[in-house]
Amino acid sequence: RSFLGEIERMIDSLGLKTSVKIVGKLSQNELKICYQESKIVVLPSYSEGLGRVLLEAQSMGVPVVAYDTGGVTNALQNNISGYLVKKGDLNNLASKLRRLLGDPGLRKIMGDNGRAFVVENFSLQRLCEKHEEWYINSINNTA
Repeated sequence: RSFLGEIERMIDSLGLKTSVKIVGKLSQNELKICYQESKIVVLPSYSEGLGRVLLEAQSMGVPVVAYDTGGVTNALQNNISGYLVKKGDLNNLASKLRRLLGDPGLRKIMGDNGRAFVVENFSLQRLCEKHEEWYINSINNTA
């Protein structure tokens, strides 16, 4: 609670109260609405698996910015659907955010690219195809 209070005070002191929303646990529908209202989704995590939030955001046409850690590199196309930033590089993270916030055209292009990337690589149909290919290859390799 004290950490949350500190963050809220910092947001207020920087005049960002109308631009930053802190949310708790959301339902799937609430999360979808949150993505729809977002200009950018940021994942500055120091340790991450695939980064499902990045896939969800891109599926909604929202560009993403994330630290280059764990499986995050597989969840977006750097400089195409968003930006990968060296873990802990706050200056570069801020720079990428400023660039996207200041360029609606770039956000639209990256958002469209991200949507196409997710559909091509992570849609249910594509995941089923990959699974089927894996089984076929496994059978062929043991025969």
